Amino acid sequence: MRAAILVTMLVASCFAISARASAAEPYAFTVIHFPRTVKAGPIAGVDRRGDIAGVGYETGNDYPDCMYFDGTTLLDLTPNSGNWCHFTGMNSHGVAVGQYYDFNRYLNLAVLYQGGKLSTIDRVIDSFLAFDDKSLAVANRTVDGFAVYDVPTRSIAFDLYDQEGQCAMSFPFAINDAGIVLGEDQCVAGQTRYETVADGTFSYFRLPQGFSLSTNARQGAAFNNRGEVALGKTGSGHVFLWSTSQEVPPHDLGTLAADPNGVYTLTALSDDMAAGTTSDGYSWIWTQRDGMRDLSTLVRHNALGWIQPQALDAEGDIACSVANNAFVWVYLRARR
Repeated sequence: MRAAILVTMLVASCFAISARASAAEPYAFTVIHFPRTVKAGPIAGVDRRGDIAGVGYETGNDYPDCMYFDGTTLLDLTPNSGNWCHFTGMNSHGVAVGQYYDFNRYLNLAVLYQGGKLSTIDRVIDSFLAFDDKSLAVANRTVDGFAVYDVPTRSIAFDLYDQEGQCAMSFPFAINDAGIVLGEDQCVAGQTRYETVADGTFSYFRLPQGFSLSTNARQGAAFNNRGEVALGKTGSGHVFLWSTSQEVPPHDLGTLAADPNGVYTLTALSDDMAAGTTSDGYSWIWTQRDGMRDLSTLVRHNALGWIQPQALDAEGDIACSVANNAFVWVYLRARR
């Protein structure tokens, strides 16, 4: 394991503002600095303690490293310099999963970071794609396609294969905390079908006419415990939320007053909150209570530039990248 990398924490109290003004700030602001030999990459998740798992890229070769911020320290967990490691999911307990490639053995291995220790999983699977709060992970089997893997027992819980319909899921996007997997298949010629899978049972659904699954929903950023996914609509730049299990129309999340005509992209979704960016350089958060808000108006002491939300926790905290700074992450902790 590489040496820990100390980070600088810039919270609202570090700025020359009064205690009264500080208390009014919606978020406590923490900057997580990367070393100059590793660029900040995508964030896989943020837990309820403020730990963040994600990816960094080694400058010079762009190999991915498994990066983990434990609240005070940024850790590079990649075993043996020169190999690559990629976190793809994280649950609310701070357990992160992903994939490791050993160049010496030309071997892909699934990796698990738990309790301060990074370990590899046996060769039945070669990578993890997503993780829930009940220790079930979507896994890519070495030879037989996708399955759901029970991490504590180190065994396959069920395959993502519909025995009745004789159809395998072509690609799983995400798993929620109820253990329900969202994905797609191409078992019907010329048609992409969408499905959810619970305990091995497949349920198929069609998207509302004129709508498509958003790109980030395909990447696992948009599937919550209510079974909601993010949709786009032909001819519209808006983001819509839609329940796969309820026959209700998609809900338009709206626009920012400062950017009514931008193209909106959802980058993170929890049960009570959504977040994303626009094509015109804005970042937004949305809640049922407050609607859509400009994130820049809620982070008034940000001198870094365009902060882009990438992950949410259940408490409304946000893990972000910064558009014009390749060497930092930002953690916004909602004041409670």
